[in-house]
Amino acid sequence: MVTAKRLLQMARKWHRMAVAGRRRIASPKSDDRAPAEPSSSQSAAAVPSKGTFVVYSRDGGRFVVPLAYLNTPVFRELLKISEEEFGLPNDGPIVMPCEAALMEQVVSTLRRRAPREAEKEIISVIASARCCSSVALPLGIDHQPLPVRAF
Repeated sequence: MVTAKRLLQMARKWHRMAVAGRRRIASPKSDDRAPAEPSSSQSAAAVPSKGTFVVYSRDGGRFVVPLAYLNTPVFRELLKISEEEFGLPNDGPIVMPCEAALMEQVVSTLRRRAPREAEKEIISVIASARCCSSVALPLGIDHQPLPVRAF
């Protein structure tokens, strides 16, 4: 488990690296069909609002997450696993070690302010399967929620 002190150190390091030289963190390119010049609506959406941070799923999904979620056990566990698998990014995005479907479920669970039991259930799924593709939802049912006991 990542301690609060270590999590704060990681966040400060990522912030310093982003501010130094005003480098932008580039999203991973999934295909060559992206336009050369992004439109104004695309560039406005690319910059997260104040009080949020951006993480990417293993398969390239982009998630803008409130900073308040950093203090949750679920995100601490995800960041710990991410650091173990990918290391701390020097020049690039923070990549979470799970697929977009599971990341969507984690974010929606935290957004709903689900009970601690639901968070513990998600942590057990993350810890047992390490968010690999075997945890991802089967094809064709991407929009159904994962079975998580909330009561």
